[in-house]
Amino acid sequence: MDDQRGAPPPEPTIADAVDGVDGRAQRYVAALTEPVALALTLWAEARNQPIEGIVGPACVIRNRLAAYPRYRAIEQSYRGVVLAPSQFSCWTPSDTDQNHMKLLTLARRIARGEELTDPAWLECLWVAAGTIDGRIRDRTHGATHYLAQRLYRDNPPIWATRMRWVADLGSHVFLVERPEPAVT
Repeated sequence: MDDQRGAPPPEPTIADAVDGVDGRAQRYVAALTEPVALALTLWAEARNQPIEGIVGPACVIRNRLAAYPRYRAIEQSYRGVVLAPSQFSCWTPSDTDQNHMKLLTLARRIARGEELTDPAWLECLWVAAGTIDGRIRDRTHGATHYLAQRLYRDNPPIWATRMRWVADLGSHVFLVERPEPAVT
């Protein structure tokens, strides 16, 4: 019998992240390729937006990938960034959040190999592919965070008040972290 006391915990994996996000999503890990993971997140976060409102979150995800350890990504990939714990509300487990449940339903359909023809899904998949291959330029001026304009205006979370506004795209506000003050 091996003594596991004192042994370092195993490195987390994407499967662990998805299981941590929602155990039910564990079954769909194999279907979450880079473009699919990104497109699912865009679909859940911005499917009701005009194209620039979908491009904005895609750019935020790409900007986070550039600094992936800072945003708790499990691996240096789009999939690792979007599935990082507590980073994108659509992946946060909830039996009462209809958006989360819709995301799981769509992920299930993708995992089953269903052909999806919903225009919003196809648009998100197109933006995801363009983001990954570099055809989509950053319209967020380096933003690493975003939230609904209404929330930002009426009741911003603490983290948003510590950031600097850089753009509005669709119904989202895009933010960057304020630089640390120089020590003199």
